[in-house]
Amino acid sequence: MKNINDLIKLYSKEGERISYDVLYKKVIASDSSIEKRILAEFYISNFDKTYANFLNEEYAVLENIIKLDASIEQTKQLLPDFSEYHELKAKVYEMFSWVSTSLEEQINYHKLCIEHYRKQLELEHGDNDLWTDFAEHSFKLCKIRNQYDSEILGEIKSAYVEALHIEHKENKLDTIYGFEGSSTESFLVFIYSLLFENLVQKEKVFQDFLSSFKTEIKIYAYQNPVLYYYWANSLLKFICDYEEVEQEVNLPVFKENIESELKTLAQKLSEIKVLDSSFRKALGQLFEQLASRFQDNEYQQIAKHYYEK
Repeated sequence: MKNINDLIKLYSKEGERISYDVLYKKVIASDSSIEKRILAEFYISNFDKTYANFLNEEYAVLENIIKLDASIEQTKQLLPDFSEYHELKAKVYEMFSWVSTSLEEQINYHKLCIEHYRKQLELEHGDNDLWTDFAEHSFKLCKIRNQYDSEILGEIKSAYVEALHIEHKENKLDTIYGFEGSSTESFLVFIYSLLFENLVQKEKVFQDFLSSFKTEIKIYAYQNPVLYYYWANSLLKFICDYEEVEQEVNLPVFKENIESELKTLAQKLSEIKVLDSSFRKALGQLFEQLASRFQDNEYQQIAKHYYEK
């Protein structure tokens, strides 16, 4: 027996396909650990597919989310070593919050979401994606409540910093393609997104987060300047994506902060001695984009230098 179809075939009567509810009852009552694992893995796979699409109207239905929640509980019964339980429960409560029309329900569901992320982090402290998810959902709760307590903001900042450290300790930055940087990019995007939030002293909060990011990232950038490229490329992508949607940036401080940072990073990148051919090409493309944005011939010459070297 290899997959869910084999399991369904085993328990189905001739000419009649067994329902998943009945299948669960049959499997949970059996002594076969193989059958239980196959059904549990099917539930997890189905959950992942649904969660990835839950913003679509087809999936953002309360009845579907209730079924998903039940499948998680069933998976826990099937697999005593079900290590993802709290993470999936957090995602379910996120979905419940999303479809709720009551503000009170949205808040309560999101509190449960964060509580389960905390429990998952107790089990998997070294997972940078979990730290990023925890930070993002903690901030979502702030937005839902329209309350941005300094204590919660401090916890969010600490979570992003933790994710950043884990990410860089796990990756060897030998080439530009050797580092994913998802937590680094999430931290950066979050920081600059703060300028659009309804925050008291938003620029002060923005500068506090940006200062923390710079302090932590420079530890690793000093050892490997590839990070300066990634930092600049993330900022450039962020502002280009925003401009594509909004046509033009209507918040001057947002544009000024990013463009000022890009120029500082460009200076650092122009001084790097690069041996890796893929990195040289990536730098050439980056400086070409900077030359177009700033109408700067010097950046165009640097781009040419990296292309030809």
